[in-house]
Amino acid sequence: MSVLQLDIGNTALKWRLRAQGRTMQQGCLLTRNVNAETLQQELPKGIQHVACANVAGSQIQHWICNWAEQQKVPCFIAHSQSRFGDLVNSYTEPHRMGVDRWLAMVGARQRSRNPLCVVDCGSAITLDYIATSGHHMGGYIVPGSRLMMESLIGSTCNIIMDPARPVDNITPGKNTQQSVSHGVKRLLHQGLQAILQTAIAEGFELKLTGGEGRILANTMQQAYFSGLVLEGLELVQQHGR
Repeated sequence: MSVLQLDIGNTALKWRLRAQGRTMQQGCLLTRNVNAETLQQELPKGIQHVACANVAGSQIQHWICNWAEQQKVPCFIAHSQSRFGDLVNSYTEPHRMGVDRWLAMVGARQRSRNPLCVVDCGSAITLDYIATSGHHMGGYIVPGSRLMMESLIGSTCNIIMDPARPVDNITPGKNTQQSVSHGVKRLLHQGLQAILQTAIAEGFELKLTGGEGRILANTMQQAYFSGLVLEGLELVQQHGR
């Protein structure tokens, strides 16, 4: 059975085509460029199922469901749950947790039964703590570098820059644009490193994912898991939840 899995975030739509337990194809689209036409052009055909985790709004979900209907295949839409196996959501209203956070925890829990700190570095950065028992202990949500830059640009006159442009450099900037982008990156990464070093000292195993997670993983010499959300999506779909 071939399954097209979609992780739709506020910045990017990540997809992979799975069959016989293997990834056959994969790709990525900027969410701002997604519409009915781009889905027809960019997504693979000849699939048997679609599974989707979406935090980018109802319009994109509508396009995905319509696309699946045109392909004449069922479309599974994932939602956050009160529990999955021994993983227990701490929210009193589980549906209010972003489904990407939940699925990243599902994927991480499948990989390890140790105490976990699951970090998803997307438009927003989420950190979630899981006890050995599988109980979610709570978490943090902070703005990612793009949101930080957008906030500064929107509140300050005479700063012209593209907050979507990736920045890896954290040296002191030689102009206003560099000073903003490098400063935001340095503040964010050093702040996160401090939190995560504390988590390590407290016995948590790190599971880093998301667009900026690779840089953080390399800096801290930690493993990086590019597809935790999709791994969780696969598990939840297989159990029909």
